[in-house]
Amino acid sequence: MKRFFSLSGVFLALVILGVLPFIVFGALVGWTGMQKVAVYGFFVCLYATVLNGRRLGMAMAVGFAIFAVIGTQVHASPLGGAMVVGMSAVLIVCLATRGYAQAMLFAAMFIPYPIATPPQPWAGASMTSLTYLAAVLGATFIAGLWGLVLGGLIHDKLPAAAPVPGASRQDALIAGVLLVPVAAAITYLAMSAFPQAKWVWLLATIYSLIKPSPDLNWVMTRDMVVGTVVGVGASIGILSIGMPTGVMMLVGSFVMCGALGLRMMGKPYWVYAGVVTAAAVLMTGAGMDPLEALEDRLVFTLAGALGAVTLGAGITWLIHLAHIHRDVRTEATASA
Repeated sequence: MKRFFSLSGVFLALVILGVLPFIVFGALVGWTGMQKVAVYGFFVCLYATVLNGRRLGMAMAVGFAIFAVIGTQVHASPLGGAMVVGMSAVLIVCLATRGYAQAMLFAAMFIPYPIATPPQPWAGASMTSLTYLAAVLGATFIAGLWGLVLGGLIHDKLPAAAPVPGASRQDALIAGVLLVPVAAAITYLAMSAFPQAKWVWLLATIYSLIKPSPDLNWVMTRDMVVGTVVGVGASIGILSIGMPTGVMMLVGSFVMCGALGLRMMGKPYWVYAGVVTAAAVLMTGAGMDPLEALEDRLVFTLAGALGAVTLGAGITWLIHLAHIHRDVRTEATASA
């Protein structure tokens, strides 16, 4: 418990330094729409850097900024949105072979948000203007770089950890065959059928519940689903207080600190999943009507949980079949 509060205190101080400047700047220049996307970029790069070092953090800063800009331009195109989300799923699969699946899964939770709710331009600007695109790119990239800098400070203080082994190319390919089309199809159908709803929470739930592992632990999966639902309920209660968007972003950032602290301590994944879900709801649901957020989030959380369990079971089953086939073939070759 002492270590948790120590880690959370460090994250809290860094978030005040990292998140508050973008919220204040957005309010001062009259462009509050950039606050959310900047905070997303900050956390994506902070998390990647703390977990895997500055090299991956820099790649995330560049990649997330590009995804954010493209996302703003496909917000009215189901096909375009599906392609963007599908590409992010491809990156999950590719980075899994390098042991970076966890960092990319976290980034993939936030990539759909600029598609569903792109930052509104300032007065007199157009969402298709080069000035607007450059501003989104610059704000997201600078926030990512700031997350890289602060995340690097934390990374240097943590004890050296053994690199996470990457998935085999065969296992990653099997996961990709299921994950990529499912993510793309969900995006296309959601943007076509209910574009006004917070459909992105469906994908966020799936990504938060999928643990980068070839084995499916049903007890852990059940606990993660329960933790996620509890996190949703707690966050909706805070949303009902009706704080200003900027303040709610800060509250969500503080909760995200606790989630990252739990993850760094190696606490059970379901605990992390529940807390990070609550943080995501607070940051992305800021400004929404609490009852609307409750309805959308609970419905899409349960649907996402079902999708995550089904997807995880399918990936596990296919990987095990592939391993059995490989072992049989190896034995046959050895006995020949």
